[in-house]
Amino acid sequence: MFFESDSKSNWYHVFCKGLIRHFNFSIRQINHFYLRANSASYNLISKVVNGSSWSEKNGQFILYTFFLPFMIALGENNIKTYQQFINGNASSDTLSIIADNQEFKRFIADMLDDKSKVNETSMIATKKIYDSIFSDKELKDNTIFISQKYYIDNPRYYKSLLINACNLLSPDAKLD
Repeated sequence: MFFESDSKSNWYHVFCKGLIRHFNFSIRQINHFYLRANSASYNLISKVVNGSSWSEKNGQFILYTFFLPFMIALGENNIKTYQQFINGNASSDTLSIIADNQEFKRFIADMLDDKSKVNETSMIATKKIYDSIFSDKELKDNTIFISQKYYIDNPRYYKSLLINACNLLSPDAKLD
């Protein structure tokens, strides 16, 4: 289960702890971050999953386990950098926070036959996911493949869901 803290491969909680260390959050920021991240993740996942099976094999899992808490941490740390991120203008340094995270790399390594390529694949996957969701570049395909098993259909669909979740808005909210 996604929110169980004793789960063998609890990607979400370990990733969040890495973000807290990376941004050197104060106790107040940690509390605020966890309240927002857990609420946003739970509400968004319950809307998207809607009774279907949830699995680490689902490409959406990457968005809710890694990208959503990262976006919330980024907003907690620096609103200008968060705005650049959601507007498709994230720097390589910003994206490397995800790509260089040990838990994200461990997740990526589980997809690979050749574990020596985890660093390279981690950054490629991060940029591919980010660009397909947040950039204005035209997509060649309506599905992005992170690996042979992991893919995300209609990635642009998730931009407003992720942003609304970060702002603790309903997944049904329409912003024009």
